Amino acid sequence: MSEATTAASTTETHGRLRIRLTPDGAATVERITAESSVVMTIGRAQGGRSNAKFKVADSIDVSAFPALLDVFAKAANLDLSVEFTATRLSSSHVVLEDTALAIGSGIFEMLRDRMNATGINGAGSSLRTREDFETATVSAAVSVEGRKYVKVVAAEPADAFRWKHVMGGHAFGGVRTEDIDDFIDALAGGMRASFFLHERRPHASPEEFWPLAIEALGAAISEAFDVNAARRGLPPGVKATLV
Repeated sequence: MSEATTAASTTETHGRLRIRLTPDGAATVERITAESSVVMTIGRAQGGRSNAKFKVADSIDVSAFPALLDVFAKAANLDLSVEFTATRLSSSHVVLEDTALAIGSGIFEMLRDRMNATGINGAGSSLRTREDFETATVSAAVSVEGRKYVKVVAAEPADAFRWKHVMGGHAFGGVRTEDIDDFIDALAGGMRASFFLHERRPHASPEEFWPLAIEALGAAISEAFDVNAARRGLPPGVKATLV
């Protein structure tokens, strides 16, 4: 792990959610509900990776979910290790939602720790170069302000976008598109962040759109981690507090 910050671990408990920060700024997250158990570690690493294990009922299939996490982890420069258990659960959207909420909550505490220790951007975009602006077909912006907001701007009418890309489709080799929508919403909730996704050009299929969208979100989150000493102790946005 890199980007060491504090010398002592801290623990944040939110109901059944427990988060511990290690001396090198990584996070261990445990979230237990009546439906599921999620235990994970999250660390910063260039060109990150994920290692995910899901133990669920035979009635649902989340075998393609690790492919989504791989794209996200690599773009966000995060090492993710996830163990999810819910053998009596028969709802794939809860698997993605609970996992994303835990990931987002861990990222939030990591960002808050770095904001106070060294200062960070706290916000980021997937558009960083002139080439990005000219060629990107999906872009994302993220701002960690202590509140949740998700906005998707499509290159086509909103209803047409939703029927084509959200309702009844699949991406990443089998992840339900409704579940991906839940994943993004829960990730924003855990991070207490504003997410903005922009479909800059129409896409033929969910299989094309969603990997680009998840990659763009990861890239924007990675930039939010970048050190910015001028913003030490200061979150982005006019709210001016993360609580």
